[in-house]
Amino acid sequence: MKPIISEWTKNLKTEKEKKEFEDTLRNSHFILSRLREIIQQRTKDTESEADYASPSWAYLQAHRNGMKQENRQILKLLEFIE
Repeated sequence: MKPIISEWTKNLKTEKEKKEFEDTLRNSHFILSRLREIIQQRTKDTESEADYASPSWAYLQAHRNGMKQENRQILKLLEFIE
């Protein structure tokens, strides 16, 4: 069983709260696995889009790069799912 990232529980004060939250998180495996799949697919879809014909393509590319970075951070939170 992989550990969860502390970012999930950093707002919780007691060890009991942290344990209960971690248990709930781990019991949400099905939903979180589906979320991970959706994020991975959206990231892949973003990578395949190219629109250099647009005069503002650089802004579009910067936006897509930001989205990909955020998706990577969210996927990192979900690494505990096997």
